[in-house]
Amino acid sequence: MKKVILFIILVGAISPLSLQALEISIEIDISGVVYLSDETTLATSGNGGPCDGSTAVISLRVNGGTEFTTTCSNTDASYSFASVSVNPGDTITLYLNSASSSKANTITITDGSTNITDMDLMVDHIILRSDNSTNPITIADLVDYDNDQDATNMLFDADLGTPNTLITENYKELYINSGDTFMGILDFINNS
Repeated sequence: MKKVILFIILVGAISPLSLQALEISIEIDISGVVYLSDETTLATSGNGGPCDGSTAVISLRVNGGTEFTTTCSNTDASYSFASVSVNPGDTITLYLNSASSSKANTITITDGSTNITDMDLMVDHIILRSDNSTNPITIADLVDYDNDQDATNMLFDADLGTPNTLITENYKELYINSGDTFMGILDFINNS
């Protein structure tokens, strides 16, 4: 959990002034919609998508850490994660997991305080975005959780080196969210 520490001055009988620390936890909510590979059709089970309203097909990790899962609606393909603990600059990786035969990845960096209400997934897409003001997402942000950690569900491999590289799986589209910047595009390799 992200914590804010407040200091409160207490006046008491033992000491005229004492300093007390109080911690307050701050968390964000993350939500969005799952689309089929055409980028517009809702990925509900009725449309041939993975969203059936009962199977936990969506996974989320912060900085490659603990996996959290949730379902997506069989009517509008929406999903949500409540109370996700993050800090400014953390990488959030969202993906369709092994409970789904479809695969999709979305990766962002967060400002650590603003809810993310449009973190969508698109089947057969790798979406890169930044929810951290004007800070660009980089290859270094992608190495936390990629094909090296999960070859089944992740559609890319990011490596730091000379040069840094981003390799996508065959026939998967790299999508940079409108208005966001990806620093490292010159080191990008698409295997299609």
